[in-house]
Amino acid sequence: MNKLGGLLKKMPAAGSVFLYGNAALLGIPPFSGFFSLFMIYAAAFYGIQNFHELPVLILSICSVLALSLGVTISTAVFLKTAGLVFLGNPKTSIAEKAHDPSFLTRTALLFLTAVSICLALWAPLVVKCFMPLIGYF
Repeated sequence: MNKLGGLLKKMPAAGSVFLYGNAALLGIPPFSGFFSLFMIYAAAFYGIQNFHELPVLILSICSVLALSLGVTISTAVFLKTAGLVFLGNPKTSIAEKAHDPSFLTRTALLFLTAVSICLALWAPLVVKCFMPLIGYF
C-alpha cells in the first residue's frame, strides 16, 4: 500500500466503489451499513434503559462500547487506506501504470454497489418484512 498513491485518478470506478463500500461499512447515514448499526445501537440502548437484570445491563453497555470502538478503529483504517492508495500522487511506476479493471470486474463491482444502494433506500421496508422473524427472538 505504501508504494501506491493517486489511484483515484487512474482507477475512478474501482476507487469510487471502494469509497462507497467503506462508507457503508462504517455505518455512515444514509448508506446501507447505517441501518444495521442503528438497530444494534437501538437494541443495546433499549437494554440499558429497560434492564431488569444486571447481566443484561452489563452486556448492553459492553455492546455499545465494543461497537463504538470497532467503528472508531475501522474509520482510522479506512482513512489511512484511502489516503495512501487513492489520494495523492503515484509513488512508483507500478502506480503510474495502473488502470481500471476489466469490464466484467467493473460490472460486478457496480452491481454489488447498486444492491447496497437499493438496500439503503428500502431499508425500512426490508426491516418491516423481517419483523415477524425478529419477534421470535
